[in-house]
Amino acid sequence: MAEEAAKQSEGGGLDGSETLSGKKWKGHLVAGTKIENTGKPTILIEGVDGRYLDLLVYVLAGQGFAAVRSGGKSQSSGSAPKRAEVIVLDCVSLGSYAPDALRRIREAPASARTPVLLLTEEQAAPLATGSANGAHDYYVWKSAGPQGIVAGLRRALREQTPVSDPNILEYAGIRMDTTAHRVHLGEKEIHLAPTQFEILKLFLTHPERVFTREELVQAIWPAKAHVGKRTVDVHVGRLRRALSGPVKHGLIRTVHGVGYSLTGE
Repeated sequence: MAEEAAKQSEGGGLDGSETLSGKKWKGHLVAGTKIENTGKPTILIEGVDGRYLDLLVYVLAGQGFAAVRSGGKSQSSGSAPKRAEVIVLDCVSLGSYAPDALRRIREAPASARTPVLLLTEEQAAPLATGSANGAHDYYVWKSAGPQGIVAGLRRALREQTPVSDPNILEYAGIRMDTTAHRVHLGEKEIHLAPTQFEILKLFLTHPERVFTREELVQAIWPAKAHVGKRTVDVHVGRLRRALSGPVKHGLIRTVHGVGYSLTGE
């Protein structure tokens, strides 16, 4: 009877009536997860009840979400990786690890301001929120089932208010902090030489626009500098290679006979 009860506890219906027992949360969270850009709202799900999480991913996919379990990988579309728009934290299966899980989410730069949907028991005490750093936490009873979870996700997405920072430039999975002089492609930091940094900054300011070599020279190099077309090609080539790591296609597009552009296609 004890073995049968243990087996039953490893499953979990979407009504939240059963949860995983006897397994410890390993705290992988956001860092090991790759989320592809599918054009759908991206949802990252964290918990230890594997069967329940798989069912939840399936249900959310049917509702138009791109959902992926923490530490996993969503279906690839060939686009640059993107960050989760909402994180679902299964506090019921995590049990006493739930506060630590939420703390890790709030401490990670990639998810510090990401809304978190906390799946809790009806009488559970509230966890510490992320309101101090501009994030929002939403509580949904796990027993509310998929309908309640979907409603909570849609509310979280609807209430998101992007923080506009003129020093942050983002496009096609690239994030540039112009004051800190740092560039990230997805979760990976990209190290660029000053000239490549300025070229990318120009591209991010005008994504999809095609710049001629002459326009790049005028915008990037000093007025009296003698810069040939070959020099421009070399610097753009180095930038292209720096941005080619985590993605399957080139983010720098060559328009033959014209010039270069930053593309998200």
